[in-house]
Amino acid sequence: PAAWEHSPYLQPPERQPAGGAAAHAPRRNLAYFSGNLAAREPRKYSRGIRHRLREAFLGKPGWMLVGHRGSRYSQDLSESDFCLVPPGGDGWSSRVGDAVRHGCIPVILMDGVLMPFEGELDYSAFALRVREADVEKLDAILRAVPPSRRAELRAATARVWPRFVYAQAILDEGYLPRAELSRASLRTQPLQRLRAIVGKPREAADALDTIMMALYAASHFPSIL
Repeated sequence: PAAWEHSPYLQPPERQPAGGAAAHAPRRNLAYFSGNLAAREPRKYSRGIRHRLREAFLGKPGWMLVGHRGSRYSQDLSESDFCLVPPGGDGWSSRVGDAVRHGCIPVILMDGVLMPFEGELDYSAFALRVREADVEKLDAILRAVPPSRRAELRAATARVWPRFVYAQAILDEGYLPRAELSRASLRTQPLQRLRAIVGKPREAADALDTIMMALYAASHFPSIL
């Protein structure tokens, strides 16, 4: 629950901005990344993308690059316009879900790599892709995105974020308690709000529904795969 604490979509109704204001609200950081910045990694790690991000943008105004995930991870995501999704040590990264849950626009920096559920969801509606060759141009590219387009992308994250959450598995008390998620954690505000959004009766599809979409497409329309 602490990883979602500051998600604008998991706040109690009385703290929800009215009239879609969350999509237009200014955020403190232009770009954000938290994780291994490859200061001691060989250049082949992360295809060299994390090295280049650190060299080009560490300390640059508007940029927040953090070398580890600390207690502020959820808050930092919620205070950033764009969240970077570079490759990890094995060539890909799953940070898209963290970004969209906080209304942070994912910026995918991986050529030729499909993101989770990209075959089922229209990523162009809520994320940006930037070529690996253009990493050093990111500051100009992101600043050139007009406020109206940022609002459109962020508003789309509000519609799509539940599809990146295995909500029923989290909320089903039959699986609890377990070390990382105690039964008491279900009483915290983020998970109470999650239950209200994707619990029964179902109001929003979660990640399992998205998987079922993919399986249905694979079995009924194999020619499009």
